[in-house]
Amino acid sequence: MSRAPQLVFRADASPAIGSGHLLRCLAIAEAWHDLGGRSRFVCSPDSAAWFPRLSREGCEITELDAPRTSPADAAATAELAAEARALVIDGYDFGPDFRAGVRGRYPLVLLDDDGTLGPYAVDVVLNPSAPAAPPRGYDGAGEVWCGPEYRLLRREFRTLGDREARGNGEPCRIGVLFGGSDPTQETERAIATLTDWVPEAEIEVFVGRGNPRREALTSAARSGPVTVQVDADPIAPLLLRLDLAISAAGGTAWELAALGVPTVLIAVAANQRTTLDALVAAGAAWEWQPHDAEFRSRFRSLTARGDVRRSLSEAARRISDSNGAVRVAEALWNREVSRNPSSRRR
Repeated sequence: MSRAPQLVFRADASPAIGSGHLLRCLAIAEAWHDLGGRSRFVCSPDSAAWFPRLSREGCEITELDAPRTSPADAAATAELAAEARALVIDGYDFGPDFRAGVRGRYPLVLLDDDGTLGPYAVDVVLNPSAPAAPPRGYDGAGEVWCGPEYRLLRREFRTLGDREARGNGEPCRIGVLFGGSDPTQETERAIATLTDWVPEAEIEVFVGRGNPRREALTSAARSGPVTVQVDADPIAPLLLRLDLAISAAGGTAWELAALGVPTVLIAVAANQRTTLDALVAAGAAWEWQPHDAEFRSRFRSLTARGDVRRSLSEAARRISDSNGAVRVAEALWNREVSRNPSSRRR
């Protein structure tokens, strides 16, 4: 009996780079598993804190001994992907030399939400952050899959429930989310601002497994009006309880939008600006401006008025498409990828 087809992923997570690369690959892996396939994650030792999460989904894991992005890393990855249906690479430092080292008989898929990783001698460039029309600058790629229809949300965000929204005059339940590691320490600053601006609010902080300050945050919460959730899994049911969220404008922003959670966003990295601007322009989020006195007044109004939050929620739901990972998995499952001659090993 032949074994189920396998997807291989080369992606990492760490306190320095966060967990976004690994978790959006997990979204594809979940959709692949739902089709009956297998998956393998090839990761550096820094990613070990996230291995239990991958294991719970049934992913196979290989921890590499080779230095990250080195020729030895590429050679080991290529060997592990030799019989794969496709190899998916996600990480800004997996450059052209690394990608040349992993070329093989399998389609090569590169996640690039920056549009800066060229030249693109790959079969597919996947950019969920780009406009629906393929942007310029992807010369050399066999195909470009881009736009909202390819946003990579995990399975728990594809099964939507009803939010427990509170009305006017009730204490506002505010979530604080800054990814798997929060290297810029936005969490602490947001807590300090919220407890000053809206001391009556209920604040729930979501701390990722890779956050080196998670124990300190948990201890500090015991003496204040803050609840801390560490590595919540699943997280979607907890997010559905929120009246409002303060979040980085990365992948979490689209997860919150899919759930219809009113959100105030911060671009903690330059490549998050596109997402923030798109959601603000759609009326689905606000931009966090903690040093603006006028914004403080507007924010207090937002926490007090359920009708204003409802407007954000409805706009977020209107622009959300939760099936991007399913589309990617189905295209690879059905072999809907034309091989790019420049991506093959010669």
